[in-house]
Amino acid sequence: MGLEMRDYKLLVAARDVFAKQGGAKYALCDEDNKVCVMGAINMADHGNAQWNGDEQAPMRVGGLLSASLTGDKDEKYYYNMVVYNNRHDITQDDVLVIFDKAIAEYEEKVNPE
Repeated sequence: MGLEMRDYKLLVAARDVFAKQGGAKYALCDEDNKVCVMGAINMADHGNAQWNGDEQAPMRVGGLLSASLTGDKDEKYYYNMVVYNNRHDITQDDVLVIFDKAIAEYEEKVNPE
């Protein structure tokens, strides 16, 4: 499987995790077992919200979300999405909107018609 398709599948899987468990702020996983955006990506990648020592795929997927958030297609760093997730005025649904936008944008890249 190519890298782009792997990242797309990870993005979709992370969206599912976030839809079920999302809502944590300032923690990959909180005491209520809710995850932040990067915790959801980690869960989808390797089954644990914590970093596992090989963060390349989760960081790439976080960068895809940041690119969708900022509108900068050259954005590669996940930090903007983490800051967005941690804002007190941002809800789980707000983050899911960015997931959905990123999935739609990336789907065009992996499934061109």
